[in-house]
Amino acid sequence: MLDALRSWFQIPDDLNPRLAVRGEWCCQLRFGIGVYEAYLLGGLRLPLNAFARELLTRLGLGVCQLNPNAWRLIVSMQVLWMKVFDGDRPITVDEFLYCYKPFEISQSRGFHQFTARSNDCRLIKSLPSSDRNWKTEFFFIFSFWAGHPIEIGRDSFAPYTGDIGNLRPEVV
Repeated sequence: MLDALRSWFQIPDDLNPRLAVRGEWCCQLRFGIGVYEAYLLGGLRLPLNAFARELLTRLGLGVCQLNPNAWRLIVSMQVLWMKVFDGDRPITVDEFLYCYKPFEISQSRGFHQFTARSNDCRLIKSLPSSDRNWKTEFFFIFSFWAGHPIEIGRDSFAPYTGDIGNLRPEVV
């Protein structure tokens, strides 16, 4: 199963994926960072790119606190921006948050999604309406899932020093 995951989703060998065992929850950090398979199906790739790292840092959220459609939206907006600007200019977190605002899902406390700030800002028009079993299919990643510190070097990503798990009010 792990070999198939690595192959299908181009997971680098040094990320050390591990399947969950009975009784483990995706959000239990002592097991590594939990990654739902639905995220990878939506386009997320590891290690995280600079945009995804900066967005999570700005929001004060962890990887597994977004629902699958949030990851689909993040990936889709990056692709859309690259197409619109012929690959010359990636989207910034400020541009993304100008179009979409995060909010906690009332039926799934601790999980967040994005909603368009207005109809004019809704650039991605269609996302799946239901992913019923996505919370049951996950695995853990150990190692530098956000990018190896030496490789990201002068990347704009600053180390995260706050409490993960609380949506920061200034971005809402």
